[in-house]
Amino acid sequence: MASAPPGERLREDARCPVCLDFLQEPVSVDCGHSFCLRCISEFCEKSDSAQGGVYACPQCRGPFRPSGFRPNRQLAGLVESVRRLGLGAGPGARRCARHGEDLSRFCEEDQAALCWVCDAGPEHRTHRTAPLQEAAGSYQVKLQMALELVRKELEDALTQEASVGKRTVIWKEKVEVQRQRFRLEFEKHRGFLAQEEQRQLRRLEAEERATLQRLRESKSRLVQQSKALKELADELQERCQRPALGLLEDVRGVLSRSKAVTRLEAENIPMELKTACCIPGRRELLRKFQVSLLFEIMENGSYTSYFILLGLFNHTRAHQVLFMMVLSIVLTSLFGNSLMILLIHRDRRLHTPMYFLLSQLSLMDVMLVSTTVPKMAADYLTGNKAISRAGCGVQIFFLPTLGGGECFLLAAMAYDRYAAVCHPLRYPTLMSWQLCLRMTMSCWLLGAADGLLQAVATLSFPYCGAHEIDHFFCEAPVLVRLACADTSVFENAMYICCVLMLLVPFSLILSSYGLILAAVLHMRSTEARKNAFATCSSHVAVVGLFYGAGIFTYMRPKSHRSTNHDKVVSAFYSMFTPLLNPLIYSVRNSEVKGALTRCMGRCVALSRE
Repeated sequence: MASAPPGERLREDARCPVCLDFLQEPVSVDCGHSFCLRCISEFCEKSDSAQGGVYACPQCRGPFRPSGFRPNRQLAGLVESVRRLGLGAGPGARRCARHGEDLSRFCEEDQAALCWVCDAGPEHRTHRTAPLQEAAGSYQVKLQMALELVRKELEDALTQEASVGKRTVIWKEKVEVQRQRFRLEFEKHRGFLAQEEQRQLRRLEAEERATLQRLRESKSRLVQQSKALKELADELQERCQRPALGLLEDVRGVLSRSKAVTRLEAENIPMELKTACCIPGRRELLRKFQVSLLFEIMENGSYTSYFILLGLFNHTRAHQVLFMMVLSIVLTSLFGNSLMILLIHRDRRLHTPMYFLLSQLSLMDVMLVSTTVPKMAADYLTGNKAISRAGCGVQIFFLPTLGGGECFLLAAMAYDRYAAVCHPLRYPTLMSWQLCLRMTMSCWLLGAADGLLQAVATLSFPYCGAHEIDHFFCEAPVLVRLACADTSVFENAMYICCVLMLLVPFSLILSSYGLILAAVLHMRSTEARKNAFATCSSHVAVVGLFYGAGIFTYMRPKSHRSTNHDKVVSAFYSMFTPLLNPLIYSVRNSEVKGALTRCMGRCVALSRE
């Protein structure tokens, strides 16, 4: 084996075997090895194996007495020379800003480099520290694993992106072909209907002109006869008023003319139109429409293909104020959870399994709010409360998916805290990144399986009665009440599924925190006990709020259900719980507050620049 370089040998000779840093006030013990005065003194104070005032050397286990410490001035000069030559720090080393010493240790809790003075100080005394190079090597392996994972995910994302791009182009082409076909077909129909309209109008106008002409001729004849009869009547009246000689003059001629008057009657013109509105193929078109309507009824299993959501609020003054308050809460929830995801993603100090699980919890809360609230707000503002069967199915799928996934995710977070508090030295093994990713994926898959089963089973029932849902979103327990079929088997299966989805993770959480409580009570350090309680109490608060609402909604008997209670509890776990999660984790967590402060500081610095 090749010998070490001279610089490396000098660094090794100038380091303390206990703290692995430069020797400070080096002293030699009886066996000849040298240590820092502070390190060997603390070793003697903490060692409980002394017999008769004799201790074992930390390096060779040889006996020595504390009274035999001898200052090694020659070694102190060697250490000072190594410092001046810059051989101890290595490339890229820095010094502590507080003490001016080389940064040789790394704190796992604070994720910061320390000097030997900081490491021995009260601030980091209870923290886990390791040599700087050893910590760098460990994190380099983790970064390489994360890099490989990200590269694989990037390749999958690019492949899927290309596939989706191809399918998008194909789909657009199919839609465009169908659109052109529609246009051609309906253009033909429009041209035919326009021609038929003009032909029928021309027939109607010809019939109108002929009938009006006959009516005018009949009227003219009646006018002429009326005039002749009026003149004869005037003549007869005037002859009746004459004297006897004048009256008898040509009386037979007048009487013969009056007897010759023929009665003229008006021509009997029928007032019914011969031209009727007759569109060729109209009956066939109506028949096709009737068949398609019946087919849709049979396919949907109901008389309508949509439902009516009655909503949470009406349009009174008080409910308008409540709606504005709920909308403010929802917007705050979306902002808080999105900010939590951003901080965990951007701040490297939060790149731990605990905060990765917390980011998944915030993502589920954002999706949960986005599934129900936009539809509720749109219904209230527009007045259109209809929701299609597809839209109802989407809500039924996402609510159990996100709710069930959050149940298992809270159990995974409880296990993470158990490993961190009860087994801190084995935490990297018990909660590795690979296990964390598997647990997260399992939470999503189990929730999605529950949501898919509920959506398919709920929409398979026929709904032939009233389609009014007394709720502000589609939820399986509320929707099955409207089914006109026997739903007892589905309700029993859903009850068993909810018991498994709620009580099994809840039991795991209680077990984890029971072990955590026992471990915390056995801690000697008050500060460590306080940190453990502060970290776990926030998780316990979230678990209590979420599981309480879930058990009240899904595990009550049908006879004890109330529509108003269901609305209030559903509003609580779908809108208010997502708001409480980021508040609890940010207010009670110093690392999140520190990340927020650093992010705001960077934003202020960028704005100033």
